[in-house]
Amino acid sequence: MVTITPSLKPVFNADKVKPGCTVSCVGAYQPHMQEMDPKILPRASKIYFDSQSAVLAESGDIIIPLNGGTISESAFTGELGDVLLGNLVGRENDEEIIVFETVGIGTQDLMAAKAIYDKAVAAKVGTMWE
Repeated sequence: MVTITPSLKPVFNADKVKPGCTVSCVGAYQPHMQEMDPKILPRASKIYFDSQSAVLAESGDIIIPLNGGTISESAFTGELGDVLLGNLVGRENDEEIIVFETVGIGTQDLMAAKAIYDKAVAAKVGTMWE
């Protein structure tokens, strides 16, 4: 499930999220915004961020439930970059609920675009514009 909204209140019901789901929330980029149902957080096996410090400064999806006592920082797994580097484990079984909260880190976006571009060039697909 991916949410990309400027909502001020949750846009889905956590009770309907099935085991094995990955919940990626992109839209809550300010402390008062909240598109994620906070009830999903205690159910999550792992909670990842693009940048934990940025999320804790900007994302109401995490700030609001953290301040309200729904979760604590001990529930956080870490950053996606550490998963990609092999420093943190990702999904371990088909039943885990994974939460990924992102506020958008320009460097990560650029590196992802570069990796996609390099793969397209290597596969000789796409259209080159001059």
